[in-house]
Amino acid sequence: EIHSPSSVKIRSGKNAQGNYLHFIFNYSNYPENLAITKNAENLLNNKMYTKSRTVSIAPWDILILKEK
Repeated sequence: EIHSPSSVKIRSGKNAQGNYLHFIFNYSNYPENLAITKNAENLLNNKMYTKSRTVSIAPWDILILKEK
């Protein structure tokens, strides 16, 4: 689960390997912070995030996270 402000939209699904993917869109002119509740990998830059961490998303940016 990911906790986010209202300007951030999240669409989630499961891939063929059974991993949960989260597509996160920031529809704002400002950076926003997200609370990550599970370990995840950013598939766009291979950065790893640990659970209970806050992740920043830039204005009008996209994150694609795969739960670990």
